[in-house]
Amino acid sequence: MKIDPNSDEAQLRQMKEKMKDAMKPTPDMMKTVFGNQDLMSGFDDPTVMAAVNDIASNPQNINKYKDNPKVMKFYQNMAKTMAQRCETLAEEEERVKGKSQTKQQRPPEPKQEKKFVPVIEEL
Repeated sequence: MKIDPNSDEAQLRQMKEKMKDAMKPTPDMMKTVFGNQDLMSGFDDPTVMAAVNDIASNPQNINKYKDNPKVMKFYQNMAKTMAQRCETLAEEEERVKGKSQTKQQRPPEPKQEKKFVPVIEEL
């Protein structure tokens, strides 16, 4: 079954792929995570990690932890990290689009015709 590339379904699939790519760890992202003490303490906290596993199995379960400051702080920091990552990717995409549009919009350079100009030397 072919999907029209301009359809809502195609655009949703494209957005999901972009988000999946954004979630993949990169060296810069790992540096950000390792540099964030709040995230690192959450990773080291068995209570927070149990909550993360519970929420991963059913996202609605986050409601169970809304009054747990450690879990909420962890998720707020993770959301902030992912938002920064998405912003970075969007900026990179815009730069690439801008460069490709500039190349496409630029008219071809006109060929310079060589003109013959006679030189008359006086004797």
